[in-house]
Amino acid sequence: LGLGLAAKEEECYASLPVHLPLRPKNRPLLRTVSCGAAHTAATTTDGELFVWGCGDGGRLGLGREGLATHWSPRRVDALFEAGHRIGDVSCGNAHTLAVTLIEEVWTGTGTNRMKEKQGGQVFAAGSASVLGLFHPAFDRVMGELASVQAVQASAGFAHSGVVTSEGELYCWGMNDDGCCAAHPKVRFLAEPTLAACIYSRPGNLALGRPARQSSCYGGQDAHVAVDGNCDGSSPELCTSTQQDPQAWWEVDLGDFANLHIVKLWNRTDEPPDQTMARDKYSSRLVPCWIMASQKPYSDEVGGSSLINALGQSVARHQITRDKRCTTWHVPENISARYIRVQLEGFNFLHFAQLEVFGIIGVQGSVGRCSRVVCGKHCTVAIIRPLSDPADINRVYKRAILSDAQNADILRERETFALEYDKYGRGGKDMECIICTGGQKCENCLMKERFAGELKDLSLGAAGRVLTLDEMAEMLLDAPKPPLNFTPKVVVDNSWAGKLQQRLAGKKSDDSVKKAKVAPDDGSVASGGSTKSKSSKRSKRSRSSRGKKSEAGSKKSGGAPPAPDWL
Repeated sequence: LGLGLAAKEEECYASLPVHLPLRPKNRPLLRTVSCGAAHTAATTTDGELFVWGCGDGGRLGLGREGLATHWSPRRVDALFEAGHRIGDVSCGNAHTLAVTLIEEVWTGTGTNRMKEKQGGQVFAAGSASVLGLFHPAFDRVMGELASVQAVQASAGFAHSGVVTSEGELYCWGMNDDGCCAAHPKVRFLAEPTLAACIYSRPGNLALGRPARQSSCYGGQDAHVAVDGNCDGSSPELCTSTQQDPQAWWEVDLGDFANLHIVKLWNRTDEPPDQTMARDKYSSRLVPCWIMASQKPYSDEVGGSSLINALGQSVARHQITRDKRCTTWHVPENISARYIRVQLEGFNFLHFAQLEVFGIIGVQGSVGRCSRVVCGKHCTVAIIRPLSDPADINRVYKRAILSDAQNADILRERETFALEYDKYGRGGKDMECIICTGGQKCENCLMKERFAGELKDLSLGAAGRVLTLDEMAEMLLDAPKPPLNFTPKVVVDNSWAGKLQQRLAGKKSDDSVKKAKVAPDDGSVASGGSTKSKSSKRSKRSRSSRGKKSEAGSKKSGGAPPAPDWL
């Protein structure tokens, strides 16, 4: 508890809060306090870090000489003397994490003088069973955290978590039961690993990816537009095609991605001839289209290539103004792999760079993380609240489409009061926004599989939409079909179904024709018809028997015999 040497000589117990001799006069106020299993840490408004308690495993970060128990608070001089101002600290079971403050600092001189944010570094001290290596003193955590700024850290029982200023969550340590957001088969993460299932900062997915174009002019190949250089002041820095009809350029992202923003950087140089228009080169980019597709585009040039490409695309944007940089905010839930830039007319296609910002994967992120708490084999991540009405609307619709019961929970929150009045518990006519990338969600697959049974189910009280639990209960209690049940043949009236039926009918006609082919039993073909000798003999015998019976019936006066077809 940090009560001093008295606790070392005899057992002490504090039944009431006791003032600690941590802050003498003229010392700054405390900022944060964190308690671990057997040690405690606190930070001040001046960025000082104090620790006390059990020093086993180096959890206090006081060096190899500080592994003993410290009965009173002690400042970590190594961090303070190195100029690191600590803003947040977290004590775990056998380790401690410290995060430096993020401050704005002026850099540069003259016209290049600007403000930039510095800090957000993470330091760790403690046992090798948690950190991978023994750290008796506070050492900076490297890896992916070296290039980001952290705002909060949490030390758990045997793992750690850090939240960055961008809202990303990084975890490392023992991955028991998947508490580090990694695959359960991974037992230990030695370095901080991004929990992409929560949030991943959109990056330039087109950087260094394979690219191609309709033609090449002057060696300015397609890969120039994905090299990361947005400078378009020289022809050598831009990609360029020949003067083609509806010239195009295309990049393959390598996998399906949830797209956010696409930036197209135009060429900026001017013709050396002063009699030419200053925008002669940059104006060649308009009008053109930026489009995204899930399948590769065709290699055709001219003709109907633009119309076919637009029809194949899942999202498209037309550029009609000559700008240095055109930014396209892709609509939500757009998943694609191929991005194409294509002119409308007959001209050269050249530009400096194409940047595609998004996240690899069909599904988007949950949201930006604001805080993390690591416990024993578990992690809790808190998502930042939404302020944009469009985001609140989208989240509410996703919730009620997942399960109508969520409406009863969200209606109690003031944030979703207007959405509940507008959408209620949802309806059958509401378009599903959970299905993305051409893949149906679990709810839509279930409703499609049991469409007949769900159609016969009655709505809930006052016409309310049924919840998933109510649907499951009704489907389980629905009358079962008999054992000799023959499923009803469903006729597919779509063009694909009609084509399949036509092909099946053609196959049946071919089988009938094959059945009519005469067998190899000595049959004789004559005049385009085939009749066997045995069939002729049987016909003559039937006709002779018919004549005899007819003559006998006339003599006896009886009724004529029944015809053969009866």
